Amino acid sequence: MSLVRLPRGVEERAIKIRGKDERTLNNTDRLILQNYKFKSNWIELDDECVSGTCNGSEDMELNEQNNKLRSATRKLAKNEQIIIQLVIVEGNSLRKTGKIIGVSAMTIQRRLKRALAQLRDLLTVDQSG
Repeated sequence: MSLVRLPRGVEERAIKIRGKDERTLNNTDRLILQNYKFKSNWIELDDECVSGTCNGSEDMELNEQNNKLRSATRKLAKNEQIIIQLVIVEGNSLRKTGKIIGVSAMTIQRRLKRALAQLRDLLTVDQSG
């Protein structure tokens, strides 16, 4: 399963109705609210790894991949690291991230795109070398 961002319209609707009693909402609004409640929860991809019964070599490979990602992320400019943290890791919207940093959502989008491209290049060079 992969992480999917809710469409802006769905998220905005959820924000409007989140304080209302679910019994008074129509089915569509209930579904929107339910999805919004769980939008920031992580779902484990492999239950065996959570219980500790995962294959040792798989654990080592995953740990190595995580270390490479952390190392590559540290090579990015500090503002790009912050944007990746706020948008990708924490799941904030571009608009909210822009308000936090003090720039427009479009600027955040451009910086995020540039940061992800640099990260991809760093990881690609690391794998080929």
